Amino acid sequence: MIRSFLFAIGILIGLALAMASQARVSHLRSLARILPIPLPVWSQSLGPETGLWQGQKTGENGTVLNWQFHEVSRDGLRFDITLDDGEQTLKGRIKLPFTGPPFVVENLQGSMEPQQGMAVLQTLVPLRNGT
Repeated sequence: MIRSFLFAIGILIGLALAMASQARVSHLRSLARILPIPLPVWSQSLGPETGLWQGQKTGENGTVLNWQFHEVSRDGLRFDITLDDGEQTLKGRIKLPFTGPPFVVENLQGSMEPQQGMAVLQTLVPLRNGT
C-alpha cells in the first residue's frame, strides 16, 4: 500500500517536473489520464508534441498561429500570439484567467482585421464558450 502510494506520488512529481520544464500537450493529456480532470477544449486541436509555453499551429489554409508565454499576473497567465496568413499578420495577447473562462484576447494590432483574426484563431484553437 505504501509502495503504491509512493509510486503514484513519484509519477505525479515526474509529470509536474515535465510540465514545468518541457510543457507539451502530451504531458497535459497524461496528467488528465491519471487525475480525474477534464482536458480544456482548446487542447484537443493540438498535436501531442506541441508546446504549451511556446508553440505553433498551422491551419488547413496555411495560416500560422504562434504563441509564447509572456508573464504570470495576479489574475492569470498571458501569452503573446501572432497570426500570419502569408499576406496579413495580427499580433496580440491572450489572457488565461486562473478562475477559468472566459479567455480574453487583448491588444490586437496588425494588417489583419481583429474580427477576422478572432475567427481564424477560433478555427485554429477552438475557444468554445471561452474554454
